[in-house]
Amino acid sequence: MLLIPVTTGIVYPFFKRLGWELTPLRRMPIGMALGATSFVIAGLLNVPVASGQKISVVWQVLPYVVLTIGEILVSVTGLEFAYTQAPLTMKSVIQSFWNLTTAAANLAVALASAFVFFSGTALFFYYAGFAYLAAAGLALVARRYKVVEWYQRAPAPQPVQREAPLAEPA
Repeated sequence: MLLIPVTTGIVYPFFKRLGWELTPLRRMPIGMALGATSFVIAGLLNVPVASGQKISVVWQVLPYVVLTIGEILVSVTGLEFAYTQAPLTMKSVIQSFWNLTTAAANLAVALASAFVFFSGTALFFYYAGFAYLAAAGLALVARRYKVVEWYQRAPAPQPVQREAPLAEPA
């Protein structure tokens, strides 16, 4: 949770000043690639552990931080993007489709796990490869997506015409 204000208050403005704005369609594939990179880091850290060496538990912080930043770039941005791209009358439906895509991704991971031919350290790289493929696929789809600028507020209420009061009986 501490990294959300860091990304929105420091990282995004930094890239914008460099002339490369991190739009939602850029953030999500980058976030997926960072998630994959966290698996690579964990796999590299597991190499000495698998050979019997001891390393400090503090090294676990690095892949977790990278994974968390990736998660912020994917989940927070993706949910916001799905919500802003939906017309006012479809926001609930779009939110349910966001949850459906998350369920589909979890199913894909379960299927990938069923066909695992690796064990130990290689398993980290196996999952990282799938995540890199997914990031590349999303980047290709995002390049062709046309962002829709929906007016996000409800229409202003119209003033009610009041009828003239009836005259009181004498």
